Amino acid sequence: AFNMSTDGSSIVGPSSNGILVVDAADRTHLINRPTSMGEDFGYYGLPVLPGGGYLVAGGDKLYRIASDGSGMTADRLPAGYVAVAPTSDPNLFILTRAEDAQQAYGLMGTDFRPYLWNLRTGALKQVASEATAVTLSPNSLAYMSVGSDWLSLAADGSTKSVSRPGAPVGWISPDGSRYICATPQTEASVAIEMRLASTDQILAHSDGVTGSVAWKGNVAAMVIGPGAGGGGTGSGLGEEQLVVIDGSNVKYTSLP
Repeated sequence: AFNMSTDGSSIVGPSSNGILVVDAADRTHLINRPTSMGEDFGYYGLPVLPGGGYLVAGGDKLYRIASDGSGMTADRLPAGYVAVAPTSDPNLFILTRAEDAQQAYGLMGTDFRPYLWNLRTGALKQVASEATAVTLSPNSLAYMSVGSDWLSLAADGSTKSVSRPGAPVGWISPDGSRYICATPQTEASVAIEMRLASTDQILAHSDGVTGSVAWKGNVAAMVIGPGAGGGGTGSGLGEEQLVVIDGSNVKYTSLP
């Protein structure tokens, strides 16, 4: 299974039959998962495409889902490769060898060999010996997590080291200026904070347990588990809540 993802206009998540899209009008759309996609890539993440929509990570074709849930396109990949992540260029993608994705917990923090692939020309180039994650970058093609470092990937396939906050992949804002930090308070309570990367200044605080964070610019959204009262702001125990943190503003919405 994969976590929910959002491009700021819709939300996507897993379904027993494929991928469920909830659009801006709160309408649901089911995207059936093609049988040719296989079941052995270990993890089907849904990274956000530049301009909106989603890529199916681990797919044996370049499966791209429309933001409004209207459908999914499928383009052929080079033989023996699977899709890993988009870049800031809509025609350039990160791929890896199928065997790297097929290992236990493939594409979930295990090492893979990253290749830069051009959809239009078919050009394919290995850009690092290994990586564990790829995220979109506001000033280059992408950021790649390599060991304990981050590399910024340029359009020609070259890389350079960049400084990024010490936070889990996905918990850092796209421009690297902010990040989410989760600190255990008690056995049943976790402090969730948005901090500035430059100074570690705490911008906002919530209480709860979260599994993933979605960003739109510097605005973070997450679902916190039952029992989190939102520091007195949430709607009570026993409910999951959607938390949106925008600077120092924290908004809670109870989920059904």
